[in-house]
Parts: sequence; structure tokens; C-alpha cells
Amino acid sequence: MSVHGLPVEILARIFVQGAASDSSSPFLLRPHHKQPLSPHVPSLNFQILVSHVCHRWRSIALQSASLWTTLVFLEAPHIDRARSLLARVFPKGPLDMPNPQCHPPAISAVPSSRSLTILISTVDQASHIEGVTIAKSEMHTIFCMLRQYLSAWRALHLVVRDNVCKAVARDHLGNCGPGPSLETLQLYHFENFRAAEDLHLATYRPPVVVFANALPKLKNVSLIGVNLPWEKSPYLYDGRVKKLELALHADRVRPPYDWWERMLRGCGSKVLDASSGKIVDQTQEETCTLEDLALHYSGPKVGEGEQRFLWKSVNDERLSTRNHWKRKIWMPRLERLSLTDLDPDYLCRILETLVLPAVKRLEFDLPEQDFTAFVNMLGEKEEAAPEMHAKEDSVPPPGSPASDSALSGHESTVKYKHQQPCEWACREEIERRHAHVPGFAPFGTFDYQGARVQREELAWVFKRA
Repeated sequence: MSVHGLPVEILARIFVQGAASDSSSPFLLRPHHKQPLSPHVPSLNFQILVSHVCHRWRSIALQSASLWTTLVFLEAPHIDRARSLLARVFPKGPLDMPNPQCHPPAISAVPSSRSLTILISTVDQASHIEGVTIAKSEMHTIFCMLRQYLSAWRALHLVVRDNVCKAVARDHLGNCGPGPSLETLQLYHFENFRAAEDLHLATYRPPVVVFANALPKLKNVSLIGVNLPWEKSPYLYDGRVKKLELALHADRVRPPYDWWERMLRGCGSKVLDASSGKIVDQTQEETCTLEDLALHYSGPKVGEGEQRFLWKSVNDERLSTRNHWKRKIWMPRLERLSLTDLDPDYLCRILETLVLPAVKRLEFDLPEQDFTAFVNMLGEKEEAAPEMHAKEDSVPPPGSPASDSALSGHESTVKYKHQQPCEWACREEIERRHAHVPGFAPFGTFDYQGARVQREELAWVFKRA
């Protein structure tokens, strides 16, 4: 059969598969001050190609709404292109028109094939070129257009480079209403502060509540240089988030430890009851589904010794001295942990609180400091660790050239693999045996870059396995 004889349904399916992204990450931005865009930013090249082959293919492509649901705004001309794409996806016009009788606007149900992935990248006012780049006025135009399709937003990736664009984002995201279909939220703010006044303007205002706290499908969150009102963002604590990335946060804007712990445990939060005006504790049974956690110069707040910032577990008041091991944070589904640019003491403090029985990949990109204490954590108390079954060739023998290279430290990479995971009787047994050491199960890959450790200490970790 000729390709021209294929049924419309099969051709449409081929087009959709050809346009699909090959990236396994839901995030399109990365914590980089010069180039925040990931290499996997989607394009319309494939869609445009198949729509220019012949009249029949073009007709099928234009009628396949899911081919045109990715809206990328990198330049000002992309605004007009987005209008054309929205007309293809929603030929009947906007979905969420303002209604004077109700606020926020009425929300329409949207099929997944028509849900939108949105990427907006702005520049600072000093670098802005009218008609070319995107800054304050263009950003306002984009949001006014997209808010008419708010119920169709599946993913939002937003880059702001100065306080002016940040104010526009605060205004629209703080007043747009619920995001019933939003699954991925990635917010990026990084700028070169030329004066102390600029830094003050960017940080003195408290963060705003976004999407009216109504994000029932949210499962991927990435905050790069952006902080949310931690005590007023219940969607971070209800156990639905699967991928969490926190990056480039000064200590003063990081989440206090109790909110951090609730984030990882998925055990609910304390919220303000509008009727009584009192704080209500909505702590529930732990339902954490977090599978991927990345910290890049971020994590729980340390503070300056204030009592309210002490790293105190939400379980402290419920536990006896005998059960102190339950203070550790149990993360039964976490498979990947990535830690970047963390000081040695801070890194150890974080890992001391975690139990990770399902972790398969550990990634460390650490500054040029002495991390021997951290490596000691991985190698201490051999009797408390689970029995591990490693492939004989998975770790180079001490003294071999491969071992010398792996243990050299700076700019090296170590990959540590196990043949099979160990089997443990129950969660309580796992936590008991990890009461004094980080709760790492036999992980699949250990990527280690940049840090300095004493050679014999890292060798002991591998020997222990």
C-alpha cells in the first residue's frame, strides 16, 4: 500500500508521534544564569514539514489539534504565531471568557489532546529591542491572550529577567484564577542586580498566591530563583507532586523546615480558615508520591539560630525517645536525588533526615570543598546497612587505573551500580536499620562531580558494598 493510501487516522497518529518530544523531563528550563532554556525546547519544525508535503497531508495536520498545542514565546513575532495556533486548536474561539456575574471566569472542561504547553522567555528592559524581544508590554499582551484559555493550560514555563517583568507575572498569575488542567509549573527569575536598591525591590515584597491555590492536577514543580508563599500553597503538601526542583534560593526565602518536611512527606499542611480566622492543622496520613527531587543551592531554611527555624520534625511531639528514628522523612517512591552547590555541613544535615529505600540514581555536583564528612556518612556503621549484591565488575578494584581516576575528586564522575535491589521486611525495619545513617537502598547510579574527599574514605564506601 502506498503512503498516500493510508487512512486519515493512521496518518494523524504518525504525525502526533513524530512531533512528540524525546525528553524524559517535564521541565524546559534549567538553573543557569545565562542560558536557562533546555536543549529539549520543542519546536514546530516537524509539524510545518508534514503540513507542506501535499494538500491532503496539510489538511490532516491542520485538523489534528494536538500538533499545535505547544506555544513558545522567545521573540515578539511569536505572539502572532500563537494566535494562529490557538485558532487551529480552538476553532470556536476562547474558552474562559470573563463573566460579570461570577469571578473568576467560568471554567470549561478541555480534552487532553487540546491542552497547552506554554514557554515564555523574557529579557530585561536594558536588553529589550522593540519588535524583536519580549519584555513588559509583550508579556502583558501574551498573558491577556492566554488567560482566555486558562482551563487548557497543561504546562507553564516562565522566565523573567528583571523586576518589571516579575511584576507583570505576579499580577497575572496572582489574579488569573484556578488552573484545573495544569500539571507542570516552572518559574524562573534571575537577574544581574546592578545596585542594592534593585535587589531590595526584587525581594522586599512577599510572594503572591498563584492560580488561587486551585491546581488539582499539578505534579511537576520547578522554582528557580522564585519562592512561593510556603504557608499558603497547599498543593505542595497534598502528596500529588512527583517531581520537585528548588534552585538558586537565598536562605531568607527558603521554606522553613516544617514546611519542607510536609512537602517531602505529603502529609498536608496548616491553613488559614477563612470563617474562623484561625490556623487549622490539616495533617493527614503520609501520601508522598515524590519520585524526583533536585536541589541546586536550595533546600530548607537555616536562619540565624531563631527558634522558629529549627529543624524540628512534625512527628517530634508524638514520639518517644525509643522511636526517635521515626523523625526521619520516609520517601518510599523517590528514585532520583540530585544535589548541586550545597556546602558540606548543609548537605549532611539534609541527608541525615532522609530514608530513601527506592532510590536508583544519586547525582552530586558539589563545590570544591572538603566533603569527607559526607562520604563518611555513606560508609559508617556497616552493620546497620542492608545486604547489597553488587556486580563484580561494577566497581573498579582499588589501585587500578580506573579506580585512581574515579577517586581523584575534582571534575571526576563516579558511577556506582548494583545488580539487584535488596528485599526488606517492612518499612519499620528499614527505618530502624537507618536510624543513624542516610537511608540509601542499593541505588542504580551514583554520579559525583567536583567535590574533594579523601581517597581512602571513598574507597571504603565501595569496599563496603
